[in-house]
Amino acid sequence: MQALIEGTLTLSKGCLLVGEYPVIWPHGTTWDAESQAVELSDGQVIAGGDRVRGGGGYPYLSDLHAHFAEPLADCPTNKWGEIAVFNADEQVTVIE
Repeated sequence: MQALIEGTLTLSKGCLLVGEYPVIWPHGTTWDAESQAVELSDGQVIAGGDRVRGGGGYPYLSDLHAHFAEPLADCPTNKWGEIAVFNADEQVTVIE
């Protein structure tokens, strides 16, 4: 998982997307529905419309364990059926 994940955070059909990809965030990340923002375990807040960047990869939804795949099954995906997965040990940042 050595890809660069970069894109704008959006909410579509109840799913968080980074660019055109449903996303799996590092452990400890939470969603605040009221403010429509993601809070990372380090306290950083990422709001809808923010552009983010971090290390990770783009596996196929079909290659994920059911624990991860099932919540994303109804999310919009790109034409290849990939999702974005941020690496747990790398920082996700908001970029300009």
